[in-house]
Amino acid sequence: HPSRHIHNSEGNKMPTLETPLNRLWWRRQHLRIGLPEGVFTHRRIDRGRREAQRRCDPATARQESCHYERRIALGILIAAIGCGGLLTGAALLPAKPLWGAITLPTAALTTLGSVLLIGALWFCGQVAWWRPRISPKVPIVLMLHSVSDRVVNPTCPNNSLSPGALERLIADLQTAGYTFQTLSEAAAHPAHRSVVLTFDDGCLDNYTNLFPILKAFAIKATLFVTSRGETDPAFLSPDQIREMAASGLIEFGGHTTSHAMLDLLPPAEAEREVRDNRAWLTRLIGTPPAAFAYPCGRYTPQTLEAVRAAGYTLAVTMHKKMRPIAQDPWQIHRFIIPRGIRPWQAYFLTTRGRYRA
Repeated sequence: HPSRHIHNSEGNKMPTLETPLNRLWWRRQHLRIGLPEGVFTHRRIDRGRREAQRRCDPATARQESCHYERRIALGILIAAIGCGGLLTGAALLPAKPLWGAITLPTAALTTLGSVLLIGALWFCGQVAWWRPRISPKVPIVLMLHSVSDRVVNPTCPNNSLSPGALERLIADLQTAGYTFQTLSEAAAHPAHRSVVLTFDDGCLDNYTNLFPILKAFAIKATLFVTSRGETDPAFLSPDQIREMAASGLIEFGGHTTSHAMLDLLPPAEAEREVRDNRAWLTRLIGTPPAAFAYPCGRYTPQTLEAVRAAGYTLAVTMHKKMRPIAQDPWQIHRFIIPRGIRPWQAYFLTTRGRYRA
C-alpha cells in the first residue's frame, strides 16, 4: 500500500501505517498527547484529540450516556429467544435441509443453543446488571484521588480517572436519576439516589481538571486536603482552595497536615496532625470543616477519638460496603473507583456495589 500521511499540530507529516519501521516513532509520540503506554496508531491518537476537544461538554457526555440496564436486558432477551428457538428446532427437526444434500444436523442446533446459553451465563457473571440496586435512601460515597490521563500521585497510582471517563460517569448517573451532593449535605439531608464524589490528598489536577467539570455539570463534590500545598506545587495551593470553596460546589475536609499514617504515630503527634490541618483549613475557607478522611484508610480507636476531639462530625474510611451514614458518622464507607475502569463498570460499581458477579 502507498504510504499516507497526516499532519500533527506543528504541521509536520506523520506516517499513518503501523509498521515495524515507525512503531518506535509512535511509542515516542504517545506521551506528548497523554495516551496510555502501548497506544501507537494514528486512529487512536485522533480519538484522544477528539476526547480532549469535547471535555467539559455536558451535552455531549449526556448524549453518549445510555441506560445500561435496558440495553443489557434487551440483549439477554434476544439471547434467550435465540437459545430457545435453536433448542426447539433441535427437538422438532432431526435434520434441517439447507441447500440440496447439505443439512444441519440436530447436534449442530443443540450445540449452537448451548453455546448461546453458556455465553449469556458468562456475561451475567462478568456484569452485575442483575444485582439489586443500592437502596435509594442510602447515599453512595465514591472515592478518588486525581482526575488525569496520567499517574500523578505515586502513593495511590490506581485510584484516578481520566477527565473523559469522569464526565461519562457523571452523565450516566444523572441519566439514571442520581443527585450529586457534598458529604455534609448527604449526611444531613440525603437526596433520593444521592451520590457523593470524594477526592483525597488535594492533587493539583483537582483544580485544573476536576473543577471545570464540576462547574460544567453544576454538581458538587467533597475534597479532603492536606497542608502540603503550602510548599509543594503538586497539590492545591491556598489561593486555589479559596477559589474552589467560594464557588459553592466544593466542600473541603481535613486529611492531616502531612498525610501521616495516624495509626503509626504517637497519640500526641496524631492529634497534632489532625488539629493543625483543621485549623489551617479554617483560616483558608472561613468555616471549620466538618468532614475528615483517614489517610490510606488507616486508623485505630485512638485515632477516631482524636478526630472527634478536633471537632469533626464526619469521617470517611476505605471500607467498600455501603451503609447509612447515620449508622456511624466517623466510619463512613466508600466505593473505591480503580484506574482504567470502563464507564459501564463504574456505573454498576456505583449503583450495585460491584460490577462483576
